[in-house]
Amino acid sequence: MEHRIRIPQMPMWDTFISLGLRWGEVATLRWADVDLRAATLTVRADVAKSGRARALPIDEDLAASLRNLRRLHSRATGATPGPWALVFLSPHGDPWRVGESQNALRAFRHILKRAGIPKKDELGRTLDIHALRTTCGTRLARKGVPPQVLQYLLGHASIQTTMEFYVFLRMEDAREALRELDPLPISTDEKPPETAEKPRVPWNKPGTGRATPPRQRSGRRLQGTGTEGLASSGPCRTRTCDQSIMSRPL
Repeated sequence: MEHRIRIPQMPMWDTFISLGLRWGEVATLRWADVDLRAATLTVRADVAKSGRARALPIDEDLAASLRNLRRLHSRATGATPGPWALVFLSPHGDPWRVGESQNALRAFRHILKRAGIPKKDELGRTLDIHALRTTCGTRLARKGVPPQVLQYLLGHASIQTTMEFYVFLRMEDAREALRELDPLPISTDEKPPETAEKPRVPWNKPGTGRATPPRQRSGRRLQGTGTEGLASSGPCRTRTCDQSIMSRPL
């Protein structure tokens, strides 16, 4: 069937950028998976890499874009898309291949060229459609989105995968974060040094008169000191001269 109306591709690329979906999750998305009233999009378990379904929120702009896309599908095909009709079609109205699509990759590289973005990054890695997941994760991280939320949106089983491979922050991100810090408050009614509360060592509990730290049964003798204590574990360390002074009752 000849389609006279070209299907716009911007809603598909917006979905990649906004939600960080995989290519297979986008190519198999059906209208039954999109709830425009509730503004949610569901990735079905049978297409999710993890094998678990997840519902994702969509913003008003993307919801409006998908609503308009459905109307264009009706005009292009001459029928209202049913629940199991595919959401994203090629410019000619054909289904995208579920596997790696060379046509979609060519379209993506054409977009990069028009935007003035090189095909390879500064490390020599070739940009592909999957790189948009990293773009999504990095943009959300810059907005302060918690790692657990990033993990859920990207559909990872491990939060380590999310933070190690899908979030890339630079020095400018750290600099901007420091700019957002509020200045420390300056107190004008600080106590004089002579009335300020004295610090207490952890083992000197008020009213007990206990001036020495509790002994550890599992300690070992340190070489050359003749003092028994824990060398590298537990709160009780080998006592020094300073600790002996500080252990006096306050």
